[in-house]
Amino acid sequence: MVSQVNSRFAQELRVYNAAVSANTQLESVPIGRVLEMFKVVNTTANAVTINIGTSATGDQLVSGLVIGANAVETVNVGAMYSLSVAKDIYISSAAWNAAVLKVEYNCAKLTMT
Repeated sequence: MVSQVNSRFAQELRVYNAAVSANTQLESVPIGRVLEMFKVVNTTANAVTINIGTSATGDQLVSGLVIGANAVETVNVGAMYSLSVAKDIYISSAAWNAAVLKVEYNCAKLTMT
């Protein structure tokens, strides 16, 4: 889904469709996009603390976010990576506690008008 926010940014919602229950690579932030925010939904009654980063167990974007049982958390990020290379994004936890998450994130593409 892409909607025009203003004359300089076009917003995109990206959904990682697989259930996340272990350290994994999400999707890549597309070339030239600003990563704006994450929404994480815990679909279980098991709390978990997660990190989101640009390396397999990194926390460059989100560090130590507690996702409570059956909770929804959002985090603003505001990071831009490259105009020529997509950037891989990873989610990790030291102890998944049988939690299962759904992850969405928003990107915005700068449009030169």
